[in-house]
Amino acid sequence: MLDAAAAVGRPVPTVVHLTLDVRSQASVDAAAAQVRGKVGKLDILVNNAGFMGPEAPLLDQPTEEYVNTIEVNLTGVYRVTKALLPLMLEGGGLKMVPIMGSAASLGAACAGAYTITKFAMARFCQFLNLQYGDRGVSSFHYHPGGVSTDLSQGLPDTFKKLLVDTPELAGDTLVWLTAEKRPWLNGRYVSANWDMVELEGLKDKIVEKNLLKFKFDMDL
Repeated sequence: MLDAAAAVGRPVPTVVHLTLDVRSQASVDAAAAQVRGKVGKLDILVNNAGFMGPEAPLLDQPTEEYVNTIEVNLTGVYRVTKALLPLMLEGGGLKMVPIMGSAASLGAACAGAYTITKFAMARFCQFLNLQYGDRGVSSFHYHPGGVSTDLSQGLPDTFKKLLVDTPELAGDTLVWLTAEKRPWLNGRYVSANWDMVELEGLKDKIVEKNLLKFKFDMDL
């Protein structure tokens, strides 16, 4: 990344390497203190930490593994966002919080704890916008596509066959989404598999019908 920036005449970014455990409040607080000391402000926070154990029915799932999934995927997002949000509110800038979600949040019948946490993260985005949107914070639920990673190895083979996307697709799409403020996407589900230009063209329809959000619809 540093060489690429220099090659095209762009300012070479400062990279601060941090090691933290999102399950530990002390670890998260220490990382936030390093960011404050070395950078001083924050424009974009990508919550990307995740865990998914092997697929198993509820009674066969080790309790510690189930709880760890919730601790990493949901409580970890809460800890990191809470620790670093002040740097956004103080520093101005884009104030964007993409939260790495998953198509599992749409109801895939596998990896129960993982699916539950990804659904809850979508709600977390909505409440983050509700509470801090008037101060410029923008958050959306981002599915990075079906990428084969170490995390996905516990999935059944029927799901593994669907993991055909590349890390580049996930990264490039996220760069596009965070290149500028798109408040109309606040609290919504966005997938890297979609055509972003087409998505932009559907903005008015999405806003008018309040689409791409989890809702309870009772049409009797």
